Amino acid sequence: GGATHSERLRAVHKAALVRAIVCAGLYPNVIHAKLPDARYVETAAGAVESENDDAKKIKYYLADRTAGGRVFMQPSCVLFSAT
Repeated sequence: GGATHSERLRAVHKAALVRAIVCAGLYPNVIHAKLPDARYVETAAGAVESENDDAKKIKYYLADRTAGGRVFMQPSCVLFSAT
């Protein structure tokens, strides 16, 4: 039996995550990522931080501020959709 659609989808997501981790490990201290402010939702147990799955809200800057400012990811970049 072959893998189900959801199993294949999870495997693709894991592969993208591994590629992003390897890329970050090979090029440390090149880009600084600024994550969006945390948002909270009210639950019966109190306020809980909600997940932020929107990669478009993450802003990237060169780690060496003297070399420039904000940078943008190419859509074909491994890190473009990795959150």
